[in-house]
Amino acid sequence: MKHDTKEKWVDRYLTFITIFFIIILVISLFFFKGATKNTESFQVIVYSIIFGVSIIIADMSPIVYFPDKKNQAEITISLALTLAMAFILPPFYSIVTRAIANIIAEIKKRKDNLSDEWYKILFNTTYLSLVVGITSITFHLIYTYNSPFLTAKNLIALVTGGIVYFLIETITLFTLLWHLNKEKNKETFFKFWIKNIKAAGLELLTLFPLGYLLIYIYTKDFLVSILLIPLLVAIYLASQEKVDIIKQTEDTLYALAKLEDNKFPDTMAHSVRVGNLTELLCKKLKITGKEKEIIVKAAKLHDIGKVSIPDAIINKRGKLSEEEFAKIKEHPVSGANLVSHLVSFKEGDKYIQYHHERWDGKGYPEGKKGEDIPIGSRIICITDSFDAMISNRPYKKAKTIKESLKEIKKEAGHQFDPVIADVFIKTIEELIKNPEIVNNKEEFEKYFPKDAKIE
Repeated sequence: MKHDTKEKWVDRYLTFITIFFIIILVISLFFFKGATKNTESFQVIVYSIIFGVSIIIADMSPIVYFPDKKNQAEITISLALTLAMAFILPPFYSIVTRAIANIIAEIKKRKDNLSDEWYKILFNTTYLSLVVGITSITFHLIYTYNSPFLTAKNLIALVTGGIVYFLIETITLFTLLWHLNKEKNKETFFKFWIKNIKAAGLELLTLFPLGYLLIYIYTKDFLVSILLIPLLVAIYLASQEKVDIIKQTEDTLYALAKLEDNKFPDTMAHSVRVGNLTELLCKKLKITGKEKEIIVKAAKLHDIGKVSIPDAIINKRGKLSEEEFAKIKEHPVSGANLVSHLVSFKEGDKYIQYHHERWDGKGYPEGKKGEDIPIGSRIICITDSFDAMISNRPYKKAKTIKESLKEIKKEAGHQFDPVIADVFIKTIEELIKNPEIVNNKEEFEKYFPKDAKIE
């Protein structure tokens, strides 16, 4: 029933945006026809083609930050081009050019799944064309095209146009995303809006100024502004190269962590399961965004420091000597030092370094206590310990899942943060009561070893 209600709301919202788009299109056609610095229709058509082709190329080549199966953040240089186009072209031409460019780019990107995703193409096209249309109308109402660029009135017009663009785009898009996610996130629209604005900080800091630079150069000589296209291409290539380097570095570290896990059958996929449990626990604790991403990444890499420990010590079946245990205790610091060189991981190294600290201060490497231990480390401490309990190891037999939960409850306030321990116990209890998890081998092994017993 809730699903049907959500779908009906989305249908109504899409209808509303489409009608609003048509209204703005009609207004631009009848009231702003030919409104441009250069009134010759040939020039307007040439400018439209240049902008249209540039936007298609930009939209088809997004820079993807940290992609995974569930989420990926994208940024393109089309915002700068669209903002400039809204100023340079008459509103009607701006709307039509953006709509055609978006349809072509979307069809190219979704060509294998057009029948299922046509509504996404429709929404993206109408809302982006609506944004550029309202922005262009704002520019043409306020800006005085026969006055100098830097007059007070024109500066106000430029700032106002940018604010209108920003607000219309973010509110239109985030209203839809907020409604689709509000049952899961339980946060107000304003908090959701602010969180996503922060996530788009790079785009806001770089692409709006680039758009204004294109506008300024256009007011001097449009042909010169075309020379900025190689600059935009260079910015794109540099950004993409940076992302590629970060991703390759991360992939190398994950491969190294997997290799360490796979050395011994008893610890195979340990880091993956700890990462999955950590992600689930973060959601329950309402930890989201960049902080959750870094904590989960630290969980997947928490044992990477063990690459520096001899296999004979890690795989020893008897009791470790004091010297051997001292060597084992070095792995959190070694791991933190290793990942600290990763650009995208500025805060994550501390979560690895302190994931063997205890709530009562009896852990290592520094004997931190209580909330002095970073929250990411407190989370990983529980998820790592739980997976170790339910896994067979050379030196001990696996506990059942329920036995392990009793152990965590017993150690709450001693080894573990009591609040996080309580949430974790309830989370695991929900998992083992869920038939879709228990009866599905692939889903079960995301969180538990394949031979784990519930009781």
